[in-house]
Amino acid sequence: VEPKRGAKAKLLYLARENAEHAFDEKERAREDVEARLEELQRQLRLPVVPRRIECVDISHTGGEETVAVFVALQNGVPAKDRYRSFRVKGVGGGDDYAAMYEVLMRRLRRGKNQEDGWELPDLLLVDGGKGQLGVAVRAREDIGVPDLELASVAKPRVTATGEEEGDRVFRPGQKNAMPVRVNSALSLLLLARDETHRASNNLRRKVGRTRRLRSELDAVPGVGPKTRGKLLRNLGSLREVLAATE
Repeated sequence: VEPKRGAKAKLLYLARENAEHAFDEKERAREDVEARLEELQRQLRLPVVPRRIECVDISHTGGEETVAVFVALQNGVPAKDRYRSFRVKGVGGGDDYAAMYEVLMRRLRRGKNQEDGWELPDLLLVDGGKGQLGVAVRAREDIGVPDLELASVAKPRVTATGEEEGDRVFRPGQKNAMPVRVNSALSLLLLARDETHRASNNLRRKVGRTRRLRSELDAVPGVGPKTRGKLLRNLGSLREVLAATE
């Protein structure tokens, strides 16, 4: 029975007020994101509202290994089930353009083949300036997905003339970059770029820990690749391995 008076009635009234306020706030946030996505479509001259945006970043693990991370935003919110990571296979350390080309080709090939979970985004971002964008354009053409929309996000810099430039967005075929202003539609792209950096740093640290762990186990007499794998799977860490009895 719903209380009509007293403390319980007051609590019920407050609960309803809080629920309505939370719903209104959520609806306003949704409408704000929708408006920003539509404005982003207009500014970038995209054929559709970019509901799913992916961004890729290349990272190095102490100069020994190169990794790449793709993150995804769905309606302006990180969609972690669509994050993807790669270890660069055919490129030596330091050649970021070649590494970018390799991982883009691998990712786009799976999208072109319509593999489940690898559908192509409405907009694909690369971290960097004109050079990185040029690599993405070449990969797009080489893999055969010419309709994929591309952009790059360049971080702030000081020019040769001493001028300070903030974050900028480049698009294929456009000579001049678009400056990113705070809370503008373009700032959604910074969210994707920054989330990619975070995920890339996490992957780099994880790969580095695994490599150090394997190298320490390699120094244990009588422990080969198969035994090393079994030890790690069963004991979980180098500390547990060293503490274990024969």
